[in-house]
Amino acid sequence: MIDKIFKFRRTRKFYLKVIGYTLFLSLLPVLIISIYLYHNVKASLKTELLNANSNYLSQTANALEIIINQIGNNFKQFALDSTMREWERFPRGSYYEGLNKDISDTDLPNLARYINSKAKVRWNLDNMKISNDFIHSVFLIDRAKDITLTSIGSELSEDEANAQKWIEIPDDATEFPYFMAARYIDKPGADAEQILPVIYKSSNLNSYMVVNLNADLIYAKIVKNLEKRENESFFALSKSNAVLLHDGREEMYGEIRAELESRIQGDHLADQDVTEYNGKRILVTSQTSQLLGWTFVRAIDLDGLYSSIFHIKGLIFLSSFMLIVATGLLAFMASQSIYGPVFRLLAYMKSVDYTDHLPVQPNTQSYDEFKTIEARFTRSIEDRANLQHRLMESLPAYKEKFLTTLIKNNRYSREEMIERISMLGLRFELEDMVLLNVWFDVRGRKELDFSSRNLIKLQIVDILERALFTSHTGFIVEMSEDLFTVVLNSKQSEMMDVYDLAENMKSEVKGILDLSCTIGIGRHCSDVYQLHQAYDEAEEAIGHRGNGRMGEVIYIEDVRLESLPVFAYPKEKETTLNQFVKNGETDQAKLVFAEFVKEVKEQQDRVQYQQLLQAFIQLWVRLLETASHMRLDLPKVLGVKNNLFTMLLQMKDVEEMIAWSEDMIGAMSVHIESAFREKKNNYIQEVMKLIDKCSGNELSLSYAADHLQLNPAYLSRIFREKTGMNFLEYLTYVRIEKSKKLLHETDWKIKEIGEISGYSNVNYFIRVFKEATGTTPREYRKLYSADALSANPGTSRQ
Repeated sequence: MIDKIFKFRRTRKFYLKVIGYTLFLSLLPVLIISIYLYHNVKASLKTELLNANSNYLSQTANALEIIINQIGNNFKQFALDSTMREWERFPRGSYYEGLNKDISDTDLPNLARYINSKAKVRWNLDNMKISNDFIHSVFLIDRAKDITLTSIGSELSEDEANAQKWIEIPDDATEFPYFMAARYIDKPGADAEQILPVIYKSSNLNSYMVVNLNADLIYAKIVKNLEKRENESFFALSKSNAVLLHDGREEMYGEIRAELESRIQGDHLADQDVTEYNGKRILVTSQTSQLLGWTFVRAIDLDGLYSSIFHIKGLIFLSSFMLIVATGLLAFMASQSIYGPVFRLLAYMKSVDYTDHLPVQPNTQSYDEFKTIEARFTRSIEDRANLQHRLMESLPAYKEKFLTTLIKNNRYSREEMIERISMLGLRFELEDMVLLNVWFDVRGRKELDFSSRNLIKLQIVDILERALFTSHTGFIVEMSEDLFTVVLNSKQSEMMDVYDLAENMKSEVKGILDLSCTIGIGRHCSDVYQLHQAYDEAEEAIGHRGNGRMGEVIYIEDVRLESLPVFAYPKEKETTLNQFVKNGETDQAKLVFAEFVKEVKEQQDRVQYQQLLQAFIQLWVRLLETASHMRLDLPKVLGVKNNLFTMLLQMKDVEEMIAWSEDMIGAMSVHIESAFREKKNNYIQEVMKLIDKCSGNELSLSYAADHLQLNPAYLSRIFREKTGMNFLEYLTYVRIEKSKKLLHETDWKIKEIGEISGYSNVNYFIRVFKEATGTTPREYRKLYSADALSANPGTSRQ
């Protein structure tokens, strides 16, 4: 038991860390919240207060700005009215203002017009006053005429009217409306009224309108109607720091105002700040209106508000304690979910049996799950890197082998050739090809050692490549010690260009290396599958160099005594057919053979019978090679006693050869298909027996493949084809069925049944069982417990 605990601790270090870290990360925020929650609540309350104050001040400023904008719009209408323009532009207005009782008859008409215009202006002033409830009075000052017009009911004394008349506007006042400091107006038998003068400038440079706002009414109607809390104060300051609007609580805002004035003068005033007042902390919020130039201030007693949240302190700590307990339980459960992917990854790695590739761990104390995963992934990456390195090293040799195969023994399909050409970086097409054999002999030069001869070969390759790639695409490959083969793309109508290219190659080799070479040219190839014939023809052409043709370019047609029609052998169809036969795919093999026959019969009218016979002989040579590689006794399989080629030669015509070949190919393919099916069935039966026997042990696809001496990928493919499941799915199915039987027939513990079924980790066993059956092992047992106990009363095991 102790050994199991230590083993678990060594091999499940990450699991223990997950639990520890999850608990730490889960409880740490709870502890922090428990300590700072009270302070955070206060901070949140302060933030809400700041936002509320800002909104309150913004609403106040916006309301006043709306009033000013409305008055400004009314003034614009007033200034643009024809009555106002007529009044401003009335000629000799100051003269008519100065007339006394002595009025000449000539002045009477103009004076009447002037008085009428003045009356209309006063009427507009009256309309201006009554257009807004907050306007106390309106004055129009015309300095050119040296008069002041007032609205009706202004109730100003003569001195006050003169004061309005001679109101001083600073010379630097360039923006209007211009706001002046608040003034008080005494009313007989009543308290003094506070007015706020707002000055508007007319298009006439000497005309100004003064609109006096009722400050008391503004405070009563606007400021007081907005949100208001206890323990707070409100006031507004002008640009000169004079109190314009206030709530009358001078005992609070007096000191705050002094503090704000010092900060304003020092340019240290913030929109939100906390100051001291009578030993209490006061939250002061201020906001300045860009239009009015006023600073609105609101002050709230913070300590009075904070006192209302003291009683929740105990509730916070109680809640935190309960949250810690709940979080601890959730952390333990969450750690299992977090660890689940790691456990499944380890189980998968174990199932594919990479144990043999694990590096030896020098220190078992530091060996944990991630070390295991790291070791396996490191090995996989290293293996892949090694394979890529080996591939890059083998590319030149593989390129040479591939090109040689294309020329002499091409069994590639067209798709395979295109793939390899792209991978090797070659540049040539698979149609319209001409083959040249370049033969030279440096063995006669006894003074050359092995190294020097190979240097000459490299020079020859350079010369041939330079001549070839200047005007054509193709490739060059060394076929033997003294023979290079050049394959290039060229149409049959361009054969004269090929002769010129060969002559150029021969001249270059002679001029640079002082070496004679003979070049043999085969007939034009319509596609790549005819290269082997062209190679034989080029070899045959070079063989005529002894007839006085040493060091020349020789074309095969120039040295043959009789010219036979060229037969295009369907090599690609032969390769595909051979592959289908090898795989036992009878139907596909017959379809491809029909295409093979079609291409052969299309040439029947222009070639000799012997050439057609040779095509079928070549086909059966390839099929016999396939049978030999598969260790088949083909005559026995086909049920023939004579030699196959003898039978072909005895055929009367092409149709008889086709019918006979079709029957033989079908019989061969069917036999191979049947043999493969039987062999695969035997393999699958062996694997199933192995799983039934060893399902409770550690079992993997690699182990089963090694047991049967098969490739794991091949075994996996045929196993899925036969059972519809992969190896691991079937192994899980067998294990679950075995565990269901044990749950049904015994009362063994869930952990014991899991171990017997092949799952050493009980949690993983429960999870896999539930995924397969939809219930947990315990729930499954409850469904059949009565039947299990009655059927097997003596199978209990403690």
